[in-house]
Amino acid sequence: MNLKIFFMLLGFFAWGQADAASMADLSFLRGCWGVTSPNGLRLSEDWSKGNDDAMVGVSLTTNAANKTVETAFFEIRKIVGSEELHFTPYLNGRSLGPYVMTELSTNGDRRTAVFTNPQNKFLSQFTYSGTVPKSTPLLIELKGENAQGTPYAYRFELLTEDCDTRY
Repeated sequence: MNLKIFFMLLGFFAWGQADAASMADLSFLRGCWGVTSPNGLRLSEDWSKGNDDAMVGVSLTTNAANKTVETAFFEIRKIVGSEELHFTPYLNGRSLGPYVMTELSTNGDRRTAVFTNPQNKFLSQFTYSGTVPKSTPLLIELKGENAQGTPYAYRFELLTEDCDTRY
């Protein structure tokens, strides 16, 4: 095989995949996070380590009267037989995934993990960014396209909370 073709194919198959990552690289997610908007909507997100190959998260959005508006469950797991980490969100019981980790970066104490699913145009990317130790808010950014094909991005800053006293 021509060496140039070999390296082109190698680059094609490696594109879009983060270097081998472990659940330890995502330790910045662990804990309880929350924020209340000016209109009274409350978003909380809790992450825990399942085992060496998985993490689980749950999110609850409530209104000013403390009534549930939306629930979400998240799973990050290492795919057996590969080094890929997959993120699968379930919104109100419906799977939106899987999303593949395409970036894992570190800048000082800040770590950023990007999960993408180009087939899901409405919600094509989840980005989580936090610090170890937890000294700053957890940043979450959602990107996609609306029904008219216009790109959008939502960004949330969640503060660390005491898991035992907030409800």
